[in-house]
Amino acid sequence: MKPLPAIGAGLLAAFLLLSPVVMAAGPTISVTPTSVSGTQTITISGTTTASAAVGIKVTNPSGTTVFIDNVVANSAGAYTDSFSAGGTSAWVTGTYTASATVASQTSTATFQYTAVAPTPAGNQLTVLASANSIVYAGQTAQIQAYVYWSANGTAASSAVTVTAWWVNPSGTVSSPTTGTSDGSGFWTWSVSLPSSAADGTYSVVVEAAHGPAWGYGSTGFTVNSQVASSSSISSAVTAGFATLQKDLSANFSSLSSAITSISSGVTGLTSSVTTMQNSLTSITNSLTSITNTLNSLSTAVGNAVTAANTAATDASNASSSVSSTQTYVLVVAVLAAITLVLELAILVRKLS
Repeated sequence: MKPLPAIGAGLLAAFLLLSPVVMAAGPTISVTPTSVSGTQTITISGTTTASAAVGIKVTNPSGTTVFIDNVVANSAGAYTDSFSAGGTSAWVTGTYTASATVASQTSTATFQYTAVAPTPAGNQLTVLASANSIVYAGQTAQIQAYVYWSANGTAASSAVTVTAWWVNPSGTVSSPTTGTSDGSGFWTWSVSLPSSAADGTYSVVVEAAHGPAWGYGSTGFTVNSQVASSSSISSAVTAGFATLQKDLSANFSSLSSAITSISSGVTGLTSSVTTMQNSLTSITNSLTSITNTLNSLSTAVGNAVTAANTAATDASNASSSVSSTQTYVLVVAVLAAITLVLELAILVRKLS
C-alpha cells in the first residue's frame, strides 16, 4: 500500500495533466495596403484575446526597425494601428515585415514599399476641381480633379494622396474620401445622393498632399428637387408612347384616308397647275403677237402722219401758186382793159 503523500502527489499530477491549459490566443495580422510608396498611410489590424496588449513593430528589408507601437485590443479582440510611411533614410525600397506580439506569441505579415525622392523645396501642388451640376436627389454627383506640380506643370500622378469632402446646404461636412486616380494626374469621386438630399449648393473641397507639399481646390454642385427623377421620366415617356401608339392605332384608317385624299388633291392641283401653265403660255404668245401688231400699226400710223404732213405742205405750196397766178391774170386783164379804153379814146378822137 502506497503512503498517502505518494497518493496525493499522483492525484495532483493527474489533475494537472487532465486540466485544460489556458493560454492567450495568438494574434492575427494584416497590412493595408500591401504596396506602399512615398508617405502613404499604412494600417495594421487583426484580432487577439479581448483587451490584450499588442506590440506592433515594422522592420525594413535589412531588419532595421522603422515603426514600433503598442495598442490594446477592444472587448471583441480587434485591434488596429496606423502610421505614415517614409520620413527617414531607413525607408528604402523593398519588402517590409510587420509583426504583432501578444504575450509570447507573434504573427507577421509583409508589404512592399517604394521609396520616392523628396519633394524639391518650394514646389507645391495645384488642384483644379470641377463637378457636374444640376443633379437631383437620388442621383450620383461626379467630382473631378486634376493635380499638377506648380514648379514645372507636370501631372502629380504618383505618391500623391488626394482626398475630397463636401458641405451640404445645412453646413454638415462629409468624411474625407480618397479619390480614384487614372495614373495621369486625374482623380474622380462618385457621390451617391440619398433621395432625401436637401436642395441647394453643395461646396466641395479637394486636398492633395505629398510630404511637405500640399494644395487645395474647390468646386460645388447644386441639387434641385424640381428636376424629375430618371424613373419618373422613364414612366412618363413610357406612358406617353403607349398613349401615342393607342391613338395612332385607333386613327390609322382615318389618317390613311386623309393622306389618300390629300394625295388626290395634290394630283389634281398638279394637273390644274399644268393647265394654268399652258394657258399662261398661250396668253403670253397672244400678247406677243398683239405687241408685234401694235408695233406694225404704230409704224404705219407714223408713216401716214409723215405723208399727211408732206401732202399738207404740198397743198399749201399749190395754194400759194394758184393765188399768185390769179393775181397775175387780173393785172393783165386790167392792163388790157385800160389799153383798150385808151385805143377807143384815140379812135373816137380821130373820128371826131
